[in-house]
Amino acid sequence: MKLITLAGNNSYQLQALLRQIIAEHKEAHGSLSIDRYTGADIDISKIKTSLMAGSLFSSSRLIIIEDIMDQKVIHEDLKNIFKEEAEHLTVVVRSTLDKRSAIYKYLKQGSDFTECTMLDASAAITWLTGMAGQKKLDLDRAAASLMVEMLGTDQWLLGNELDRLSMTIDGSMISSAQVKTAVVRSPKDTIFDMLDLVARGNTIAAVKSYKTLQSLQVDPHYVLSMIVWQMHIMAIAVHGRSKSSSELASLAKISPYVLGKVSKATISLKPSTLKQMLDACYEADQTIKTTAAKADRVVEHLLYKMGQLQTL
Repeated sequence: MKLITLAGNNSYQLQALLRQIIAEHKEAHGSLSIDRYTGADIDISKIKTSLMAGSLFSSSRLIIIEDIMDQKVIHEDLKNIFKEEAEHLTVVVRSTLDKRSAIYKYLKQGSDFTECTMLDASAAITWLTGMAGQKKLDLDRAAASLMVEMLGTDQWLLGNELDRLSMTIDGSMISSAQVKTAVVRSPKDTIFDMLDLVARGNTIAAVKSYKTLQSLQVDPHYVLSMIVWQMHIMAIAVHGRSKSSSELASLAKISPYVLGKVSKATISLKPSTLKQMLDACYEADQTIKTTAAKADRVVEHLLYKMGQLQTL
């Protein structure tokens, strides 16, 4: 058996690799020799049947098993299946995996293992200019850099925005000016800027940014979750000031691009103030979960409270 594992948090690259494996198998053996099982629908008995089955057109089979991490009850059964000696069989496991789990350690050691992580800013810019070239578009590095700054490094989002831009511009050239005019900043990026404004004491502008998110109908629960996540990154930056950005990003296993953006807001932030801001986030979360208060009002109040903490 050939066992292949596709893991990591970069769904774009994982999907591209899986499509390539499927296309190559179809070309060689046809589509009737492919079986696919996902998450809660994974059936061990059906997988065992697939192991024994032979297609009418080919003895070679491709079995794709996705999203196994939460299905812990079948991990031992899967490991037994993976030990089968079947030369005609290729099994692809595509899933996010907990590195502390036994199934991760087994697949890491016993399979053709590929881990796809999110691109850093530089790699995303290079990828984006390459995609533009494939589409016969002229996107220089400055314009690509601006798109990454506005949208982040998610390849799905960048690719979709590139396609949208290509349909709205005249000609094939995409300039920085056109990017500034036509590209809408992602909600996540707006939340980055909003908390940066809070950390710098500009609460009025931060609340204005939140009002913009509300007008775009961004869920306040999502906004709060992103604030908490960003506060976590800020805590890493504050307590890791003795280390270089690259070293700290590596130790914390976070994107250097994300750490760099957040770190700018922590230059003058005291650890004691950071703790009070985290406490305020927790109080806001509990208020939303345990009272009838409107979530959007709670988040707005949180921004004012965090802003006040900056002046104490």
